[in-house]
Order: sequence, then structure tokens, then C-alpha cells
Amino acid sequence: AAMAAFLIGDLGAPPRMLQQQSESMAANAPLDLSFYHRTDTLLGRLTQMAQADQCGRRLTGENLHDEQDPSFQLPVFTFGDHATLTAQTPHRTAKVLLNFGAHGRELITSEVALRLARMLCGEAPSRFYGAPDRSRDRIAELLKVAVIKMVPVQVPSSRKLAETASDTCRRRRLNARGVDVNRNWNASWTDGEDYASSDQFRGPQPFSEPETRSLANLACTCTRSAAATSARAAIPMVSRRHARVAGSSAVPAGHGRGAARLGHGLA
Repeated sequence: AAMAAFLIGDLGAPPRMLQQQSESMAANAPLDLSFYHRTDTLLGRLTQMAQADQCGRRLTGENLHDEQDPSFQLPVFTFGDHATLTAQTPHRTAKVLLNFGAHGRELITSEVALRLARMLCGEAPSRFYGAPDRSRDRIAELLKVAVIKMVPVQVPSSRKLAETASDTCRRRRLNARGVDVNRNWNASWTDGEDYASSDQFRGPQPFSEPETRSLANLACTCTRSAAATSARAAIPMVSRRHARVAGSSAVPAGHGRGAARLGHGLA
């Protein structure tokens, strides 16, 4: 996919980064911050971008909450054209939900989120549609017909363990309750492990964890969802899941090819 290619290219040399990540963790050494941002810095940068004098006309930020765990908060950022984001009446826009950092030790996925955010804001150059200027204009056009919601770090606690080489490699994959949130969904829940000592422990039941419950609730608010994507770094690909709402068109008329290019690129 075009966007996947330029994202990886613009980030630098992924094989070197992933090799450094593995070697650093194996040696139990602190994270080399010449490659990665600390979680608080990364989230702070996105929050700063949402200010009115920066990317505020395309980007808003808020926290997801969980009814069962009132103390839980998870940052989510929304990208779209200013007119779409501030409209009082619903627009015929496609919805894209992007989730990064389900496993804290997969550090690069949240870096991709930050880089992608800068491209969507027009702050960083891209090759999404050829030359940088043409790509910037095309991204602006797509944001008029698509709203993108991004969770840059689904499990901040485990990523912070990875940053400082704290605890075990297994704990850097799981949330604070020792559950692999990527195995906590109701889809294929039985494929996860049922014993708590596993690094793929699925939890006592589907959606037992606030990280998955809050994300599922967010997805349910997208009444015309075009795509939901979870970025992974364990293998050289990104998993993609598409969803359509019965009786509706996932992409507004006349924008199918562009939105499909965006969806495949983001995946």
C-alpha cells in the first residue's frame, strides 16, 4: 500500500530500528531515545498539535473513559476538515478508527501514529499522492470526506515499561492487569491463552479490560464505519479489519477510489 510504504520510508530504516529494539530489550538496557519518544512526550506532542495555532482546524483531542473503571483514561485524537469537525448536523463522511500500541514493547507503532498525525496535519512531508505538495493537497481533500480517530498508545503503562527496560519482556506486552488486550476482544477470544502466566493471556472474559471496552464503545459511535485498523510491529505487516453498516454506503459517492487508497495506505 502506498501510504504504508511512505510512512515506513519517512520514519527511517525500520529493520535497524526493530533490530535495535530487540537487542536493547534483550540486554535489559534503557531505551535509546534517539530512535523513539517517551510515551508522555509523544502524547504531549499530539496534544500540542491540537492547539488552535497549530493543527487545531484539523485535529481535536480528548480522553476515552470506561464506566466500569472511573479512573481509566485513554487519549484519542480526531482528524478531519474543520467544517466537518464543527458541524452541528451530521455529514456524509466515512469513519476510520486507527489503534496503535496494543503491545507496549512494539514501540514503533506509536511512532508511526505520531508521524502519520504530522502528515495528516500537513506538518510533515509525505509521498501519499506523488510529490509532497500534491500529497498535502490530496490529504486535505480526503479529510473533507473522512473522519479519522486515532488511539496512538492503547496501553501506555506497558510502553513505559519498555522505555526503561523495566520488569520482564512479558509484562511489557500486557496491560497493568496482566492481560493481552489484543486477545481480549470477543472475536477469536478463544484463540488466546486461558492461563494468567502466558504473554497472550486473554483475560477472564471478552472485554474484561478497559482498554478494549473503551475502544469498542468508540467504534460503536461510528455509525457509518468504513474501517478499523490495528497497527502491529511483530511482523512486517499491519492487520486490517473492515466493517460496513447494513443499509449504508461506507464511502460517500464520488470518493471511493481516494478513500480506498487512504484506507489501504493507512493499513
